[in-house]
Order: sequence, then C-alpha cells, then structure tokens
Amino acid sequence: MSFRELKMFSETMKSLGYARLISLDNFRRCNFELVADILYFFCERVEPSSMHLCDDISTKTKRVEFIKHCANILCAKTGIKLKLKHLYKADGYAVQELLKISNFLDEAKHCRDQHMDTINAVSAPQSLHKLREYSHSGTNIVEHGLKLHGLLSQNSRSHIDENVLLFINELSHSIDD
Repeated sequence: MSFRELKMFSETMKSLGYARLISLDNFRRCNFELVADILYFFCERVEPSSMHLCDDISTKTKRVEFIKHCANILCAKTGIKLKLKHLYKADGYAVQELLKISNFLDEAKHCRDQHMDTINAVSAPQSLHKLREYSHSGTNIVEHGLKLHGLLSQNSRSHIDENVLLFINELSHSIDD
C-alpha cells in the first residue's frame, strides 16, 4: 500500500459516486466496515439485482460469507479475481484489491461516456440535415400559399381561372411526393 494507491482509490471512488468520503487514514488500521460497505457498493454497481446480498458482518463466519459472496459476484461480472485474505484483513492490502475493481468500473464509466459522445456526434449531423429539410419544406409551403392567395384575389369569387386550378393540382402532386 502506498500513498499514491490510497489517493488514487479515494479519487476513483469519488468519480464513481460513492457517498462516503474516504480518508487516506481509513486503511492505516483494520476497517472492515468500510471495506464491506465498498464491496456492497461495487456489487450494487456491477449487478443491481444483487440486493439480496446479506450485509450482516457481526461475526467472523458472516464476514467470511459476505466477502466470498461479494468476490463471487464481482468475479462473475468483471472477471477480476480478488484475494479474499487481503480483503478480510481490511488494511492497505485491501485497497490494492479494491483498486482493481474501482479502476475497472471507472474505465467502464469513461467508455460509456465516450460511446454516448460518439452517438451524439453521429446523430447531430443527421438532426441538422432533417432540420434544414423541414425548414425548406416550411418555406415552400409559405411561398405556395402566397402564390395561391395572389391568384385567388386577382379573380372574382364566382369565376376561378384555369391557372388557379392548374396551380392547385400541381401543388397537390408535389405534396404527395
């Protein structure tokens, strides 16, 4: 365990949205409650349906069961094998094990963000093209409406010119296309 690893772990947990503040001194001594809380957080992030995870850590056997169950969930979903002995000691060596999972989740988060940026970048030109097309269609509608109004206002109400009928017929065909 080095200062750099502790600092990196603390920063990654902040970026993942971990609610508690992790002090650099938390892992100088055995702090199993914090390790258990972090493991529970990881399991929740990796598999949201793991809410049936028992978080009772009052006895040694229950702690071991909890660590085994969390490690199995994390290994199954991420493919990262954790050293259970280090996690049970809940000291600086546990940080090294937890750092593996936190880095994996952080990289996954950044990949997802980049993927979403790529999707937005690809869809933006398409949206811009559609917007231009709709604007052009709106302009055509207004122009045709003005032309029709002009033709109708020139003729008397009772007499409709052939030009008006041809224009309306042409307009209806252009709308169908």
